[in-house]
Amino acid sequence: MKMKCWPMVVLVAMMAFACSDDDGTKAPAGDPETHEDPDETPEAKKLAFTVTGNVVPTGASAWMVLSDKQGNVLDAAELKNNATHTFEAAENFAEDNVTLTVIRNYHAKYTSVDTYAQVPFGQYGFATISTPGAAVGKVTVNVDGYEGDRLSITNSGPRVPYSTAEQFERTDTGVKIGFTTWSQKSKVLIAKNAAPFQYLYGEYEQNTPYTVQLNEFNLAEAIDVPWPGDAEFAAWQITGINSDGDFRYYTTSRVRSLESPEEFQTIPVMPDFFTSYSVTLSARSGNVSNVYSNKGSEMATTMKYMDATFLYAQNDNRFTWETTGTADAVRLQVLASLDGNQSDWRIHGPTGQYEVNVPVIPASVTLSSGNMKRSFAELAENAVSYTTELREYAGYTSYFDVDVKPALIDNTSMTWTEILTKSVEHITQ
Repeated sequence: MKMKCWPMVVLVAMMAFACSDDDGTKAPAGDPETHEDPDETPEAKKLAFTVTGNVVPTGASAWMVLSDKQGNVLDAAELKNNATHTFEAAENFAEDNVTLTVIRNYHAKYTSVDTYAQVPFGQYGFATISTPGAAVGKVTVNVDGYEGDRLSITNSGPRVPYSTAEQFERTDTGVKIGFTTWSQKSKVLIAKNAAPFQYLYGEYEQNTPYTVQLNEFNLAEAIDVPWPGDAEFAAWQITGINSDGDFRYYTTSRVRSLESPEEFQTIPVMPDFFTSYSVTLSARSGNVSNVYSNKGSEMATTMKYMDATFLYAQNDNRFTWETTGTADAVRLQVLASLDGNQSDWRIHGPTGQYEVNVPVIPASVTLSSGNMKRSFAELAENAVSYTTELREYAGYTSYFDVDVKPALIDNTSMTWTEILTKSVEHITQ
């Protein structure tokens, strides 16, 4: 395979930490010298992966592959519910870190893979994420007096935080909408996201019909958000947060207007209803995308960009890169879809100068997707495109903290206030 090099302009920030084991003190005269006991056995290097609860659903499977710096496979095992798999390195294994690849077969035609470079030995795993209420059911609401387009539905309960109504029927008095909830009772925000912006909030119980009047809706305020620079395409995703949960109530995207290149996007706000906002602003020009994510009491309206350098090269399954600036993590991602099969593979690694040799997934590991490949390089060649990406997290300085720990230790969304992302999409076909 030929060498591939991709330049990328992005922001980065590297903090160097100097440490010293010498505190400048000397042992008092006459103290006996210490010697290691030749019979003392050094502590074994172990990596344990635990699946807590019934995380892997029936019909799905999960696997792990451990490899060394050269990409040689050290261990491969299926990860099963309520079980721990432990790998113990050979006594002569000199490396302090390994590469951990996690394979998830969600169903017969979808396989997702994540390869994490530079993972220390220790405890990792999946944990069950609590989802209050197990009932999946439907809510129907008649909105008398409504004549507009589809309404957005935001459920504060688990899963699918935003959608349009699955059922939208005109009636003699207005419209009838239907939507799915994942709890017997759910707090739901019904919003009209075209001017004039209006919303209705309440608790709805499954399998119970409701009728509301249009005059019961509240009028939302509106703000004009500037178009992000010279972007050719832009998108906005707004989530409001209150004591009942997170409500992703507004999403939109569009191409830049050639007639009015300096125009604004008008977005609804609900200051009396939400105490804070989570905002994602996206801007794309050509094959370069920038994403700015922000959480705070005020809604972020102005795009922020990374400004750094990222030089990347590939030789088969060996990847080398060099970054400068303030980024905390590097990610390479391939997406492939063919004949109803979907496959994706992400490589996660630190910034700076780094090399990672991605292992070839052993034949003993199950891959359910029909178009999934056991080699990242082969999947990239068969995909329509793949992306290289840098991310910077406010308040974080470690790739391990922002990429490995949230996914494989805490298993929760980490607390963040600001994330900057810049990615480049490479067309391979």
